[in-house]
Formats: sequence, C-alpha cells, structure tokens
Amino acid sequence: MDKLMITVALTGSVPTKENNPNVPITPEEIAESAVRCREAGASIAHIHARDAEGKPSLDPDTFERTHQLITERTDLIVQISTGARAGYDIDARSAAVKRIRPEMASLTTGSMNFPDQVYANSFEVVEALAGLMKKSGTKPEMEIFESGMIDNALLLVNQGLVEPPLHFDFVLGSKGS
Repeated sequence: MDKLMITVALTGSVPTKENNPNVPITPEEIAESAVRCREAGASIAHIHARDAEGKPSLDPDTFERTHQLITERTDLIVQISTGARAGYDIDARSAAVKRIRPEMASLTTGSMNFPDQVYANSFEVVEALAGLMKKSGTKPEMEIFESGMIDNALLLVNQGLVEPPLHFDFVLGSKGS
C-alpha cells in the first residue's frame, strides 16, 4: 500500500469559539486536538497561533509553546503558519521559523483576495520566507490559492531557494480568489 500523509489544520486563522465551540484556540487545546488527530492517522499538524482574545497572532512564544506541547506527545510533523492574516510585517511572519526551526512551515507563493482583504505576498516576501526556511532546515508547504502560484513555486526551485520534492497544499475555490 502506498503511504499517505494526512495534514490537519486544527485552528485556521478565521474560525472562532463563537462559530464553533470546539475550535482549539490555546496551545493546550491545539495540542490536545493534535494528539487525537494523530491517533486517527494524521501525519502533519498545520498550526496557527491565537492571542489571549482568540485573534490571529504571529507571536513566536505562542507558536513555540504549541510546537513544544505537540512534539512532547506525538510524532506529528508540526507545520507552522507564516500567513499574513495576523499581520504583514515580514519580521513578524518569520519570527517563529527563526526561533523554532520547525520541520515545516506554510509558504503562500503569491497574492490573492480573501472576501474581506487582499492577502498580499510580494515575490520579494515569498523569496525572503523561502530563503529563511532553507537556512532553517524547514520544508515549505507551498500554499496554492490559484494556478499561477504553481509557477512561482517552480521559480523558487529554479532559484535554488526550495529543494524538491515539493509539498503542495491546494486551497482552491476560496471566495475572492
């Protein structure tokens, strides 16, 4: 039988406890959910950080605590988000990768529209994040919201910023993209 890797996105940056009381928000809740997902067969946990009010955060302390709690209890590959819903500052988006040096992190390879905002990822920012991930030994998950982003991912390979094999996450059909 071929091996299958299942990625679980435990929290995302949009769902709230008001939307669904079962959404894990704190590092402890996310880790507990990750343990259950591993028991069900997941291989990768894609994690987002939240602040004390439950809003999206890029706080490296929160990412580090969540990463630690998951890796202490499972053999899951922990993939942290570098997404911009919590802020566009490149230093903030890259801080957790620099500190934790996780096995994987998300890398959106272009810009797109969300229903309520433009998700801006200039190619300069994409290259900077890819270079940091390479330096940190972090495998990027290429987040693809539209087909042109595949070309950008291949360009990163040609530039030597990303090493094959590539890991893709196709997020197609988002409203606005």
